[in-house]
Amino acid sequence: MVLVCALGTAGAPLGASGSAHRPPLSTRARLRGGGGDGAARRAPPGGGCARDASVSTAAVAAPPPAPPPLVRTAERVERTLFVSLAAMLFCALFSYQLLQMTKDTILVDACGAEAITFVKVYGVLPASMVFLALHSRMERTAPDGRPRSAAYVKSLVPFVAFFGLFGAVLYPMRHALHPRALPEPPGFLAFFAKAEGLRSVQLLARHWTFALFYIFSELYGNVGVAILFWQFSNNVVSMRQARAFYPVLARYTWIAPVLAGQAIVLADRAFRGNFANSMRAITALVVLSGCAMGALHRAALGASRELARIRPEPMDPAISVSGRARKQRKPGLVRSVLLVSSSPYLACVSVLVLSYGLCMNFTEVLWKTSLVRCFPDVDSYQRFLGWFSTALGLAVFAVSLVAPAALRVLGWHASALTVPAVMGVLALPFFWAAAARVDGPSCSRIAVIAGAVHNLASKSLKFTLFDPTKNMAYLPLQPEVRGAGQAAIDVLGGRLGKSSAALLQQLVIILCGGDIVRGVGAIGGMYACATIAWICAVNSLARKLPARLLVRAHI
Repeated sequence: MVLVCALGTAGAPLGASGSAHRPPLSTRARLRGGGGDGAARRAPPGGGCARDASVSTAAVAAPPPAPPPLVRTAERVERTLFVSLAAMLFCALFSYQLLQMTKDTILVDACGAEAITFVKVYGVLPASMVFLALHSRMERTAPDGRPRSAAYVKSLVPFVAFFGLFGAVLYPMRHALHPRALPEPPGFLAFFAKAEGLRSVQLLARHWTFALFYIFSELYGNVGVAILFWQFSNNVVSMRQARAFYPVLARYTWIAPVLAGQAIVLADRAFRGNFANSMRAITALVVLSGCAMGALHRAALGASRELARIRPEPMDPAISVSGRARKQRKPGLVRSVLLVSSSPYLACVSVLVLSYGLCMNFTEVLWKTSLVRCFPDVDSYQRFLGWFSTALGLAVFAVSLVAPAALRVLGWHASALTVPAVMGVLALPFFWAAAARVDGPSCSRIAVIAGAVHNLASKSLKFTLFDPTKNMAYLPLQPEVRGAGQAAIDVLGGRLGKSSAALLQQLVIILCGGDIVRGVGAIGGMYACATIAWICAVNSLARKLPARLLVRAHI
C-alpha cells in the first residue's frame, strides 16, 4: 500500500496532471510485488495515499460523458418524425387496400371484368388530370421548402367526404339512383349501343355510382400513397434521414394489408346477406383512416420543423433540370407535364411508373376474368380478395426482412432492377395458364393461382423496393422541380400507365371478337416490351444518381 501511494505522489501532483504521469499498468503491478526502486518513497502525511488512490480509481471507472441536451432532444424529435411517417403510411395502405377490394367487388359483380378497361380510360384518366390541375394550383411552397398544411388538407378532405357519403347515402339508395334502362340513342349511335363489345359501357352508365366509387378509389390509390404520403415525406426528411427511414418503413406497415383483408372477411361474416351494412362499415374505416392521416400529418410537420430548428442540416446538392437553379412559382399542370417531358432525368423516372402500371394492368383483366369463373357470387369473390390481401401483407413482411439488406448490400441500381426481373419471370406461367383455353374449373384455378403469385410478388416488391428506390430518385432534385415532377409522374404518369394498358386491351378485345383470352399472345408481347423499357430506364437513372445512393453498404 505504501508503494502504491508513493507512485501516486511521484512527480507532478495527481490533481494537476491527472493520470498522464502515472506509469503503465504493468509497471504498477510489478511495483505492487515489491520490485523497482520506487519502494524507498514514502506517502505524504495526512492520508494523501488514500485520497489520490480514490481519485485515480474514479477517473478510470468514470462513465462516458452524457450527450448534450440538444442532441437528446433531436433524437427524440427524429423518432417522433419516423413514427408519425410510419403511421401515416400504415393508414394510407390500410384504406388503399380496403378500397381496392371493395371497388373490384361491386364493379365486377355489376358490370363484369371487361368494364375495368373502359372506366380506367374514360373515367380515371380524366379525373386524374383534373385533380393534378387543382393540386398544382393549391400547393404552394413555404419559405423553408416545406408544404403548407392547407394544401394537404384540401387534397385529403374531398376523398374522405365522398367515401363517407357513398357508404351512408349513395350505396343504400343505389336502386333509386340507378336507372333500370337507358334511353335509345338516336341515329347511328344505336348500332354502337347494341354492339356486344360495348355492353360494358352501357352497364357503367346504368351503375354510375359504382363507376364513380371506382374512380375515386383508383385516384385515392395514387393520391393517398404518392401525394399525401410520399411527396409530403420527401419534403420533411433530409437525404440522410431518407436513407435510414425509407428501407425500413415497410417493416412497420406490412400489417396494414393483413388487417384490411381480415376486416373484409369479418365484415362478410358479420353482415352476410346484407352487403349494404358491410359497405357502410368499410367506408367508415376508410374515413377514420383519413382523419388519422390528417392528425399524423400535423405531428410529422411539427416534428420536422422542430428538428430543423434544433439541428439544421445542409441542403443536399440538387440536380438542376434546366441547367441552372432559379426560384419560381409552383408550375401548373401544363408546365409540370412539359417539365417532365423536357428533362431526361424525370423522363426516366416516369418510365419506371408507366412500365409498372402497364405490366400490372396487362395481367389484371385476365386474372379477374378467371376469378369471376371460380367465384361467381359477390360474397365468395370478396372473401377471396380479403384472404388475398392477408397473404399480401404477409408477403410484404417477408420481403421487408430482406429489402433493407438488399438496398445496403446491392445498392440502388441492383435493387431497382430486381422488381422488373422478378415480375417478368413470374408472368410467364400466368400467360401460359391464361392461354391454355381448357374448359372447366381446373384451368381457371391454375390461372387464378399463377396470377395470385404474380400479383403477390409484384405488389410486395412495389411496397418494399419499387417505392423506396423510386422516391430516392426524387431526392437529388431541386425542391420546386421535385414537387411538380413527383405530382405529375406519380398521379398522371401512374394513371397514364393504367389507362394505356386498358386502351390497348380494348383494342385487343375488339380485334379478337370480344374475347380477351384470344389475345393473350399480343398482351404478353406488350408486357415484355414494357419490362425491357423499364430495365433501360433504371440503367439510365443509375448513371445520373449521386454516388452516395449507388454505393454498396452505405445506404
